[in-house]
Amino acid sequence: MKTKNVLLNFRNGYVALLLLGAFLFSLGSGAADLHAQETVTVIDDFNDGDSGDWNFFGGNAAGGGGGATADRPQEGSHYWSTGWGGAGTASSFYGGAFKNFDNAAQVAIPADAWLNFYVYNQSDATVDSYNLEITLREDNNGDGWVDGTEDSIQLVTPYTSADFNDEWTLVSAPISSFNNLNTGPDGAISDFLDEVVVVIGSVEGADPSAVELDIDHITFTSGGPIEAPEPPADPV
Repeated sequence: MKTKNVLLNFRNGYVALLLLGAFLFSLGSGAADLHAQETVTVIDDFNDGDSGDWNFFGGNAAGGGGGATADRPQEGSHYWSTGWGGAGTASSFYGGAFKNFDNAAQVAIPADAWLNFYVYNQSDATVDSYNLEITLREDNNGDGWVDGTEDSIQLVTPYTSADFNDEWTLVSAPISSFNNLNTGPDGAISDFLDEVVVVIGSVEGADPSAVELDIDHITFTSGGPIEAPEPPADPV
């Protein structure tokens, strides 16, 4: 299935709106105000300095790990730094991590929800390409996600070595555009978020090779993407 998610990249004061597999165009930095959000629902911003609620799992002769780090967050005080290693194309699936919310502390999913998060692909990664797969699982009745009765949806964002540039990039997409994983009745999540799953998949590259990926400020907004950061000021 061809991915149709909306990917917004904010770089050097410009916005690149990419409908994957469809078209690419650029707008001036003022376009960032088109969907500026007053209400942001935080899923995880890592600013407590603790990522112990993210549980890692291995892949095909591959795996990863990471933790909250403070040296260069996109916002706040910390971000989530991860590293993944495997046999490149031979492994393909490098594993992932998930965060499951207590039933009494689940995140409310807003109307017309967009998922937003920042990624930083480190330049010392050695794979040729990979897919970042983000899965969201709903809970409609307060007892956690149940396969077969509640929905899961997935956003797939591809990266190549050209993206391994030591820059924070905003990924933002309406959850209505996500892929339906066919675990529930209608393919749309609502009410409460029970679990987030991050997977490093479809890896291509030599054996061995690594993915070096950082993530920050995972949020929901309603009706459009999170407000873009201000472009850097011109040097004096």
